Amino acid sequence: MFVVDLMHEFELGVWKSTFIHILRVLNASAPGGKLLAELNLQFCKTPTFGTDTIWRFSNNVSQMKKLAARDFEDLLQDIIPAVDGLLHEPHNSMILTLVYRLAEWHALAKLRIHTKHTLACLEKSTTAIELAHRIIKRLYARTNKINAAKYIAKQERRQTCLRQAREASKAHQLRKHSHHVGFSENDTLPYTDVDLHHHISNSMRYGHNLFSFIRDPPNDPSKKDFIPKLKTHLLGRLLNLDFDGDEAIFTNEERNSICILEDRIYSSKILRVNYTTYDMRRGQDTMNPCTHCDVMVLSRETGPKVHPFWYAHVLGVFHARVLHTGPQSQSHSIQHMEFLWVRWFGIEPGYAYGPSKARLPKVGFVPEDDPNAFGFLDPSLVLRGCHLVPAFTNGRTSDLLTTQAPSAAQPPNETDDWTNFFVIM
Repeated sequence: MFVVDLMHEFELGVWKSTFIHILRVLNASAPGGKLLAELNLQFCKTPTFGTDTIWRFSNNVSQMKKLAARDFEDLLQDIIPAVDGLLHEPHNSMILTLVYRLAEWHALAKLRIHTKHTLACLEKSTTAIELAHRIIKRLYARTNKINAAKYIAKQERRQTCLRQAREASKAHQLRKHSHHVGFSENDTLPYTDVDLHHHISNSMRYGHNLFSFIRDPPNDPSKKDFIPKLKTHLLGRLLNLDFDGDEAIFTNEERNSICILEDRIYSSKILRVNYTTYDMRRGQDTMNPCTHCDVMVLSRETGPKVHPFWYAHVLGVFHARVLHTGPQSQSHSIQHMEFLWVRWFGIEPGYAYGPSKARLPKVGFVPEDDPNAFGFLDPSLVLRGCHLVPAFTNGRTSDLLTTQAPSAAQPPNETDDWTNFFVIM
């Protein structure tokens, strides 16, 4: 009996050959390698996901230089958004169906319901040791072989200083919103107990006055009714109301029973969520509003053809000290409450997707004129992070927000949005 070798037989075999054939089709369909250049550009725009799930693609994917099996696996997972729309019909649909079925088979082939903890620990430790050994051998070759330890230590410190300087320079160049905790800023988040659903730093170092916050930047549509919506969200949680997507309706008097101490909310750098993977292991996702900031929650809709999940873009991770007064109050003590400020996605209407159609789900931001386009979310409802890749063929639009001025709903250097996103499954 032969053991199935997915890496050599599929990732470096079937899928690599298929990918090469797709590149040949694209090269033959347009003169001068125009479509190949477009494919490379769209792979470069593909966002990363997780710490080691999807890495940043190289500038020239079509040349396939120095690609390992893991790189081909990443290409398979993210090729649908990159290749969609490059060819005319019916060839575009044929390519999309082909790569969807390949990705589907690959995912099912790697689905395991058991773990091998000891082998995983051995592999992890062996890999770390061997990588460290390679560094020493490389540095040793640069010495005069006399008193090598001293010169290796000097080289290591020199490399560390250069790396820290590069990181500091890069962090200084990155722009951020006022409520984001920058990469270079320290917001310590200690070890997260895997039995807890999520973990957010309780540091009060990065505080914001509510009334100053909603005016920066001025006339920001994402901050419309920010304080009433926040109090409605907090009151619903304190009254143990079930979350159904639409915030409960309260009177002004009921909302005023929520007191946010000192009118201050506090930013956190990241949100960590623990979850169970499909192969029954414990996994952890880290969401940072500056980078990986898309999450998924269970849908509260009912019906035979309803999508099982809702998706949201996290604009900020906050916590506050809250006091609930009045006749409905269940506790008169100060409570520490965590909440996410989000921009909701909606399923693209009229778009057919799923295994029977061999198409990935497609979502888009809810337009600003919808009262539920922006809102707040209890972190305990987050299932995990999700990998949303722009549908490059649909382009960008400025119709979702009425303003062309800077907004907290968009990255600091952008004034428009991608029209749609594919949900990478």
